[in-house]
Amino acid sequence: MKVRINEMLGFSKIGKQGYRVVTSALATALMAFSVTAGATYLGPSGGMGGGSFYDSAASNESVALVQVRSGSVIDAIRMGYRNNTTGVFRLGTLHGGTGGGETNISLNPGEEISYMTGYYGIYNNIVVITKLYIGTNSGRYFSFGTATGRYFAYVNPDIANVRFAGVIGASGSLLDALGVYFNKR
Repeated sequence: MKVRINEMLGFSKIGKQGYRVVTSALATALMAFSVTAGATYLGPSGGMGGGSFYDSAASNESVALVQVRSGSVIDAIRMGYRNNTTGVFRLGTLHGGTGGGETNISLNPGEEISYMTGYYGIYNNIVVITKLYIGTNSGRYFSFGTATGRYFAYVNPDIANVRFAGVIGASGSLLDALGVYFNKR
């Protein structure tokens, strides 16, 4: 069996647009090790278009809301954060466009994002996030878009000691690429 070294390490070539991280057994093990060693981001997976973004909770905040805009693909994502001391809510920047329907995932006290998985593929001649699954530690599960293209997965390797803290990626009128940010508790 032939395995390209870049794919074994967690990279995959997408047309002429370059490389993005995908998961493999070795890449998942390396990512899990890097998270438990300290704060880290995983990804992003997807296309090379759009402007880059990094959206994360401050050290005294927790993720309280995930807002997704979607239709047949993922149009945008936005995070909301709650200050752990004062309870003040802060809404992050919308990453992507205003098309599609809007869904707000409000996290209950003690509830956290445990994984974000999905697909990225070609839509209107550009590589974008086509499908997004979001799961929480309380067993709630959300699904957006259409599963076409290549699969990616970002799973919290140690929910007792590591928390989901935000998203990274690239966006324009759609969500071009998506990754996650984990932080030690």
